[in-house]
Amino acid sequence: MEQTRFNAEANDDNKEVKRMKEIQEIQHMADHPQQSPETAFPAIIAEAEYVSRLSTILVETIEETKERISQIEYIFCSQLFPNFQSNSKRLRLIYSEGRNAAETS
Repeated sequence: MEQTRFNAEANDDNKEVKRMKEIQEIQHMADHPQQSPETAFPAIIAEAEYVSRLSTILVETIEETKERISQIEYIFCSQLFPNFQSNSKRLRLIYSEGRNAAETS
């Protein structure tokens, strides 16, 4: 379990570095649009590329978030909730026994 979490964190770090590099490239492209003689509107093309890359980053971020939520849901459903449920039953039993003992005293 620890190794899986370590691998997931390392993978998240790599994705974060990649995302930061992409953002830097996008900012550089926006600041320095290509000036081609064939294109009449280099600023529009640069903006379109900028928006396209940002959209890609947004989609990747959403997908990563969905994966993390899925992992959290799995851990909750497979480990935390059953533990909570068994503790709750045990506490109800203890409470019931205590109440019965108090009533008989």
